[in-house]
Amino acid sequence: MTSRGSPRTGPAGNDDIQADFTLDWMGMMDHLTYVTEQVASGVASPAQVAAYAAIQADLRAAEPTLRTLELHVPAEILAAVPPSERRVSA
Repeated sequence: MTSRGSPRTGPAGNDDIQADFTLDWMGMMDHLTYVTEQVASGVASPAQVAAYAAIQADLRAAEPTLRTLELHVPAEILAAVPPSERRVSA
């Protein structure tokens, strides 16, 4: 399938695509900030904590490329966030 005749062709179309992607990226980072809070507070399940750690590792590995693309990753997402220990009274 070609992009001929698509309303998103040409320079203005590329700007629209870039703006859409940037907004999507910002939305994902907002969601990950929420997840960071859940992990830090100890609310996340062990599987969720493991998945979050994998996402953090991928973002850290991609950080130079993301910086080149001017895609911001909040520092709190890249920082190691150990889940707080839940204290259960005896």
